[in-house]
Amino acid sequence: WQKDVNITNAKSILNLKDESIVLLAGQTSKITLIQKWDNPHLWSQEDPFLYVLKTEIKRANENKPVGQASRLSKEETIDTIANRFGFREFWIEGTNFILNGFKVHLYGTWNVDNGDFRLIFEAIRKSNMNAIREHTPAIWGPYVLDDSDEVGIMIFRNVGAGFSSPYNDRPEFWNNTEDIVRREIRRDRNHPSVVMWSMSNEWVQ
Repeated sequence: WQKDVNITNAKSILNLKDESIVLLAGQTSKITLIQKWDNPHLWSQEDPFLYVLKTEIKRANENKPVGQASRLSKEETIDTIANRFGFREFWIEGTNFILNGFKVHLYGTWNVDNGDFRLIFEAIRKSNMNAIREHTPAIWGPYVLDDSDEVGIMIFRNVGAGFSSPYNDRPEFWNNTEDIVRREIRRDRNHPSVVMWSMSNEWVQ
C-alpha cells in the first residue's frame, strides 16, 4: 500500500487462485482461500508497512440470451472490495512486550478524544512515544485506526464494560459484554496497529 496510489495501478505481490461457486437466488456461501506467503514485509511502529487485499466477484453469464440489452461477458467483474492489512505478531514474555520477535518498550499516552487524530499521532511519534490507550470508543471512528496503521502508533483498544453498571449482577449484562468484545476484536482484526484490548474502564464494584 502507498498513499494516494490507486489500487488498480498498484503492483501485485501475490495472486490467489480463482474459486468458482454456483449460487441460486437467496443463497449464501462461504469460501476460504489459503496461500503460502514467504517472508512478508512486517508492520511495526518503526516501519508501518501495509498491504491491500483486492477481492473481485465475477459473474459467468453463459446462459444469458444473445442479443439481450447490456449483455455481460463471460467473466465480467460485478463487485470489487479492497481490505488493507499488515503482518505482525506480538506476545508477552514476563513483563516484556514482544513485537515480531523483538522486545519493544511501550511509551505512550491516553484519551485522545477529539481533533485531528492523524496530526496527534504524528506528534506522539515525534515525541518518541509509540502507543496510546483509547478512552472513549464512541468517538474513535474506523478512520482513526487507518491513521494509526499508517503512522505507526500501537493502540490499546477499550472494549467491553465501562464504568460502573447497575446491571452487572445480571447474566444478560455479561453476555452482551462478551458479544461486544468478540465483535469489536473481529471488526478490527485487519488493523495491525491494534495490539492490546482493555476489558473494562474505570470499573468499580
